[in-house]
Amino acid sequence: MGQAGGADRDAYAGSRHTAGGAVKGLVVMGVHAADFFPGRSFAARLEAFRDDESGATAIEYGLIVALIFIAIVAAINSYSASTSDMYNRITTTLDEAGS
Repeated sequence: MGQAGGADRDAYAGSRHTAGGAVKGLVVMGVHAADFFPGRSFAARLEAFRDDESGATAIEYGLIVALIFIAIVAAINSYSASTSDMYNRITTTLDEAGS
């Protein structure tokens, strides 16, 4: 790896590093949390996060898919029960006819 003053230091340009190299603040997947809303206070960032509804649509679609899946499972369960009864009647009829 490189030295602290070499090319590796250029990779951290604009990031939140202290003189000792430690990262200040929350880092998620290499992105500093403060970079999402630069220049804004924590309260302003928290309020913006609370008011953000971009994930609500994905959750709604997920719930719709889950309900459709439950309906399909119920239909297959009902179909398999009626099919099983049908094959049992056929087997019983054939056994009686063969006796």
